[in-house]
Amino acid sequence: FHDMYKPRPVQEIKANPFEWATCKLIVVKVEQWIESNATEEEILAELQKGCLKLRSQVCTMIVTQYLDSIFELLAEEEPADKICTQITFCAVEAKPVTPVKDNGIECAACEFLVGKIEQWVASGSTEQQIIAEIENVCTWISSDVCNQIIENFLPQIIQWLEQQESPSTICQQISMCDSSFK
Repeated sequence: FHDMYKPRPVQEIKANPFEWATCKLIVVKVEQWIESNATEEEILAELQKGCLKLRSQVCTMIVTQYLDSIFELLAEEEPADKICTQITFCAVEAKPVTPVKDNGIECAACEFLVGKIEQWVASGSTEQQIIAEIENVCTWISSDVCNQIIENFLPQIIQWLEQQESPSTICQQISMCDSSFK
């Protein structure tokens, strides 16, 4: 089905929540592009641009090593959470599956962004610097999740992160992700 992508050796990674969110975001974006009839070459080019924009080595690694598997599993209509588990990128730790709203981008984008905000807070960025970073990242994500986070939730998200809340919990609290488990 996708001959142009040669399987590469699987790099075993103990996934953290940010890596999990990055994987889900990529899978949901690929799914959207497939639904809009983008070619594999166009999808690869968009992902490469996106990973540069996100400044994420995790993103680049997923695209480089797992894109062929993502295409195959999407063709089998597997959900993003399951794909990220099946490509052995995300460690399977009896993790509850969070159903995503809409087409999946809202929850995946929220978890990714809150993970990035967590990194920026940890590195001492100011709220204004964080807003600038979110705006930069959001030019690729292309989701109104970004505007909602900046306009309505950023101070609260920072406060929750300082209280050690996880990105998935925060996204449930701000209703970007469904809190019921399958």
